[in-house]
Amino acid sequence: MGQSKQVRVLLEVAMVAVLAYLLGLLPTTNGVGIGVNLGVIPIYLISLRRGIKSGFAAGFLFGLLQLITGQATILTPFQVFLEYFFAFMLAGLTGLLASRVKKAGLEGDKKGLWIGIFSATFIGMVAQYFIHWYAGYAFWSSYAPEGMNAWWYTTIVNVPTGFFTWLVGALVVALLFNNAPRLLNPED
Repeated sequence: MGQSKQVRVLLEVAMVAVLAYLLGLLPTTNGVGIGVNLGVIPIYLISLRRGIKSGFAAGFLFGLLQLITGQATILTPFQVFLEYFFAFMLAGLTGLLASRVKKAGLEGDKKGLWIGIFSATFIGMVAQYFIHWYAGYAFWSSYAPEGMNAWWYTTIVNVPTGFFTWLVGALVVALLFNNAPRLLNPED
């Protein structure tokens, strides 16, 4: 990869992380912790546009921005690592199907594009929310209502949040790539 391309990719990753942070500030919860994390949408986008490494980098920077701006809830250093760095990095696994999605987009295969995007973002969401689910048990179980099993509590909170985050994220990404397929094909 040439130096100017590397700089362009790094700039895209940085801009995506800032956009993810800003979208993540929008209130989308129902008051009991269940909501939609709009911040993953740009991570899904960069993962499909530039691949897994760029998705991992954007996810890491997104977590870092949340931490340094005071948006992170800190219980322990390991919890911060898991939920703010590792989990958001794993959203970059969306890039596993980047070549399939790009091929469908460039060939004008709308059905293949939508199936690819929904499949790719599902992979990223499952990886990310598995970490949040585990962290819910390991670190947040004391917030469960009295008498409720900690595994059940983390499932009730994280499964709907992951599902709705995926659904909204996949729809937004599919609509963007469907209407602007050039976004899939960086010109560098």
